[in-house]
Amino acid sequence: MIVFSRSRIWGAAMKCSIKQQALVKWLNRTVRSDFLSKWCRRLCASLLGALCFSSFAAHAAPSELDELRAQIEAQRVIIEKLSERLERLESNESESRAQPEVRGYIAERELHLTGEGAMGFYSTGDAGQHPNNEFLLDEARAYVEARVMPDTYFFAELNMMTREKSREKNSHRGNINMNIGELYVDFENVRQLFGGSGGPTFRVGRFEIPFGEEYMRRDAMKNPLVTHSLADFWGIDEGIELYGSVGAVSYLVALQNGGHAVGRDFESDKSITVRLGVDPTSNLHLGASYMTTGDLTNIQSRVDTDRLGELWFGNYWISDAGTADTVFSSSFWLGEGRVSLGNGHLAFLYGQGLYEDNGEGDTDIEFDYYTLEVVQPFTEKAYGALRWSGIESDEGYYLVGLGNEDLNLEPDQKTTELQQLSLGLGYRLSESLILKGEYAWIRGDILEGGRRDDENMFTLQLAYKFPQR
Repeated sequence: MIVFSRSRIWGAAMKCSIKQQALVKWLNRTVRSDFLSKWCRRLCASLLGALCFSSFAAHAAPSELDELRAQIEAQRVIIEKLSERLERLESNESESRAQPEVRGYIAERELHLTGEGAMGFYSTGDAGQHPNNEFLLDEARAYVEARVMPDTYFFAELNMMTREKSREKNSHRGNINMNIGELYVDFENVRQLFGGSGGPTFRVGRFEIPFGEEYMRRDAMKNPLVTHSLADFWGIDEGIELYGSVGAVSYLVALQNGGHAVGRDFESDKSITVRLGVDPTSNLHLGASYMTTGDLTNIQSRVDTDRLGELWFGNYWISDAGTADTVFSSSFWLGEGRVSLGNGHLAFLYGQGLYEDNGEGDTDIEFDYYTLEVVQPFTEKAYGALRWSGIESDEGYYLVGLGNEDLNLEPDQKTTELQQLSLGLGYRLSESLILKGEYAWIRGDILEGGRRDDENMFTLQLAYKFPQR
């Protein structure tokens, strides 16, 4: 009989143990964690151990067999513990994947840098914003997202160019100034901060005015057209917000400064926004919103005065429609819906508003506004879009639309009715690049007589975004 030395047997046993562990690692990579794979890993590991043991048992002495049995048993215990630990990790991973994603955060990453923008060619009639057939940088934004601690996230937006900023006087001289857009901290599942579980999200900082839902699809990469609706409710203001959902119902309440000054508020009265949403079916969403700007001031003799509200309406900020030295406010409500039609959709909106100030006599101004939007894909990458929107006010108000801002903000140019019909085509070159073309017809009536009919716009736009890093 051939008897192997102790050193050779121990060496072979160690090689067998290494092979056994390597097999377990390979199985962990290739066979996922379910009932069958769990027992598959253990069975293969045990079979390999048994084969190794049997191959040595025929040639080893009894004492050496005892030591080898002890070694293999120790290895089996280790493998069992590692296998159970791996199953727990894979179970936790599966549970985390089942949770809804928030703003695209990935667990392994603590910081995200992204960006988006648009550029294009813009041409309007003589009374429009671009009578000189201009090539323009329309949008350029950079974003930073970071996890501060579990369920707490920081977000910051740097605006290098926005469509609204490009219309300011200093941009015409090439003095384009970067500015802060949104900058806030989100505390998700706020009940956890007090020992509970779940709950709504609390936001504090500078963020978009959450009135209606068009503002969420306003950026070039999300907007199927180049222009926006005529009402186009939007704005960024400092404040606090609480939002969440219960079943199919979502809710939101926000308290913000209301005035146009960044980082300051010259009136103690605040802007209040309330929004409710419901999803009766998987392809139907309905919503209702209410907001008031709070009292705003336009006192010519004071530096610390609001002059403008932070809410964007009719393609300009809410402003004083009376004489100088005025305290004014506006309130709005709307109902809206969105029906998903495969990769397309049908969206609609109707609402009313009221402007008030402390001027003499009846200075109230009432608004009606509406939007109808249809997007229909032609192929996987190409689509068509139509949007019809309008604003009506018997008393007349400053409605810029696609017109010349300097002209349409004059007191004798208050508009009683303005309508816009936009037709567009889009082609998705990739998930990060979209080419769009649009023609928009504008028609309107002026309070003191006259028509607004030389503001039509043709535009081509290339919208892009940077992938997350």
